[in-house]
Amino acid sequence: MLGLRACAAVFAVLGLAGVAAGQSIDPVSQKAAVYMTYQSDVDEIGEKPFQSVDDINMALTKLGGHNPDQFTRGWISYSALIASQDPEFRGAVRNAESYYGRDAVLSTFSNSTGFARTLDGGNSAVGAALKATEQDLPRVYAAADRIWEQGYTLQSFGWGKALIRDHAARTSLLSTSQRHGHTASDAILAALVTPSADVSELEASVEVAAAVTGNIARAVRLPTFLAGNRVAAKPSGPSQERAANLIASVAAMRIIEAGEDHRSSIENISLDPIMRMCIAREQGTLTNCVGSMRTESDIPQCISNHALRGIASCIATASR
Repeated sequence: MLGLRACAAVFAVLGLAGVAAGQSIDPVSQKAAVYMTYQSDVDEIGEKPFQSVDDINMALTKLGGHNPDQFTRGWISYSALIASQDPEFRGAVRNAESYYGRDAVLSTFSNSTGFARTLDGGNSAVGAALKATEQDLPRVYAAADRIWEQGYTLQSFGWGKALIRDHAARTSLLSTSQRHGHTASDAILAALVTPSADVSELEASVEVAAAVTGNIARAVRLPTFLAGNRVAAKPSGPSQERAANLIASVAAMRIIEAGEDHRSSIENISLDPIMRMCIAREQGTLTNCVGSMRTESDIPQCISNHALRGIASCIATASR
């Protein structure tokens, strides 16, 4: 687990600090916070034993109740936040803006999603983002294993062995959550807009956020490139090529500070349709799984297989 100071340093280096108090957060960071909230929930829920039906329902909704569009945009945007910090790539994007003009490059980044990645540093920037995801996924799989094992543990408790009598209500609640999605954690959003980039001051803000979420320090892992290692992206198929191009395009939009007036463009290029389809399929399977289970102790298997392993598999397919 990253210490609070390490987490604060990540926020500072990622350029997520420095937004003036009262100023609205940029669209890319807003969307990224949704994915960061999922990762934070994975850590928190994966480490706590289920002690009641309410605990199971909370885990089911928090981990399995994301909207596929929001979740997909969240991962692309989170990756773009990391990619947007590559110095060479930032310089190349700024040079393109100076040479062609802001409107021209905004239009190109929005409509030609492969262009941004061809700029100097584009592959290294995306590689750093994909490396961060590669480091995230084992934690999701580990949480899935722990929750799976809890299903067996709950068989020794009376409430865990109880027959499920509210299948329709539970699956309806889950489906409703998936349609509307989750808002990002207020604490994570607050950390993203901390008005100071000074690590010592930022740490205090992250401590406040930690008191609210429990594990804000885990919300952002230290990407490899921040330690001095820059990794070239090497997509191995159409899915990886598409995701890499989208990440680079969204990162470029953020570098030239595309804001609310370009939100629709950012939304369009941050939605990977194949990944979105995969997420939706896993969530549909999760809902069916929950609806078919007999006892409360069976539900953790649904969560493990589809809200964690299945979602991680969708991310892995897009990123590797």
